[in-house]
Amino acid sequence: MNGMKYRNIRLVISALLFLASGTSGAQTWLNVRMPDGTYRSFEVTEDLELTWGARLEHEDTSPIEAVDLRLPSGTKWASCNVGALKPEEYGGYYAWGETEEKNWYEWSTYKWCNGTNTSMTKYCTNSSYGTVDNKTMLDLEDDVAHVMWGGDWRIPTYNEFEELVDNCISEWTILNGVKGQKFTSKRNGNSIFLPAAGYRKGHDLHSVVVYGYFWTSSLEEDISVWFGSGYGLQGGSNSDRYCGLSVRPVISGIPWLTLSHSSLKVYANGSGTVKITSGSGNYTVTSSDESKATAIVENDTVTIIGKDVGEVTITVMDTNLQQTATIAVLVVVNPGLEGTWEGDMYTSYYFDYYDEYYDASYSEICFLRDPYRYASGDGYWVDYYNNYGWSRNYIANHITWTVDNGIIKIHFIEDDAYVRIRDYSLNDDYFSGYLELANGKWQNFRLRRVSSPNWGSYYWGYDRSYYGYYSNENKVSMGKTKAKNPEAFKASNTPRRIFRAREWHGGGK
Repeated sequence: MNGMKYRNIRLVISALLFLASGTSGAQTWLNVRMPDGTYRSFEVTEDLELTWGARLEHEDTSPIEAVDLRLPSGTKWASCNVGALKPEEYGGYYAWGETEEKNWYEWSTYKWCNGTNTSMTKYCTNSSYGTVDNKTMLDLEDDVAHVMWGGDWRIPTYNEFEELVDNCISEWTILNGVKGQKFTSKRNGNSIFLPAAGYRKGHDLHSVVVYGYFWTSSLEEDISVWFGSGYGLQGGSNSDRYCGLSVRPVISGIPWLTLSHSSLKVYANGSGTVKITSGSGNYTVTSSDESKATAIVENDTVTIIGKDVGEVTITVMDTNLQQTATIAVLVVVNPGLEGTWEGDMYTSYYFDYYDEYYDASYSEICFLRDPYRYASGDGYWVDYYNNYGWSRNYIANHITWTVDNGIIKIHFIEDDAYVRIRDYSLNDDYFSGYLELANGKWQNFRLRRVSSPNWGSYYWGYDRSYYGYYSNENKVSMGKTKAKNPEAFKASNTPRRIFRAREWHGGGK
């Protein structure tokens, strides 16, 4: 007999009708009359002190520990399985919803059916399998962790197993000669070990030292989980609820205030967000230096606004739990628009003479900042086209740009046209915002930052001849000079640049 079974006897000893002790040679035995009238003998290997009287308020019955892994929910995991006293001990094997071990695990012996999987008497949600009661969570009287250990101990839910995996470093290892899975907290370094105890089906023990199988308390998600060398946490099937699996209890605790990120980089005059992933719902935020960054909290989102370059700590406090968490913020120089961006800018060229639109496949925009003015500069805008009959697949323009009150205004020099952008945001990789269309509406866009291409030599403005002939004076190297004669491109048959929502890609109205 293992130590846990001694523990179980201690829990019920006040209810025994008869207690006797005896000796046989060098051995000492504790003889106990069980509730069914039979007797069982337990070898005593050390002196015991037995007392009678009122039930103890708090029984210290085993060295089982509630391990704090600093999980967001506050859930604490037992240090060993039900039926064990050490982490590496397999402990007992229990069918789902049963509280005692047995010699045979089949539908014919399962407590909550009449011998088959189509005659369920409890925990049934489908009439094809028995009497429907729509119970999906174990009642406490059917929870072996609660029945055996008492207090607030219970079988974990599937979500609690997922939380364990998400917040711990998991490794297949060996503890005192026993194979299993070790889960080490990412937050405080505490750990638990789940032995690969296999499972019981019929009379046999399967997959021992290869896989560990554990019950959850719910039918709504996976009723069981398993793991093994080279496998992460896997879900099980509720069709095998008669099998004997291990049980690792949990106990609820106070939730921890946790954040999605503990550090963040934001731009001066920019912002970033951090999610509160667990907490009570009531929070305040403070900044260690409001001249560099400030923060606001709304629901479960902390928004950090960069002010000036530097390092700052944002402290989030859960006013109900009286817990704090910090965000290390680095405020850096906003790269601004400077650079080359690529994507769909909803550009079309409209031919009055033919009454046709031609839609660009994509655009490349290069912003060059004025070295003396942060919010203005010049650059280039190239729209690329496919299969439209003219000799070159692009139309290129020089641009100038300014930013005023959050609006970017771009002037196309050769076309003498304008477009505006508002509500834009920037980071190292993307430039997004809203583009003003020809009909006065605003279209959202998202461009990605790209390396400046080898611009080579571009012809600036539209190819008026339709066959690709440009006058030499208007061929210039990009990045060196602007078109020498922009007026040459304003003839009556020159198409107009239009920004419009896409109806299709291809020519025609």
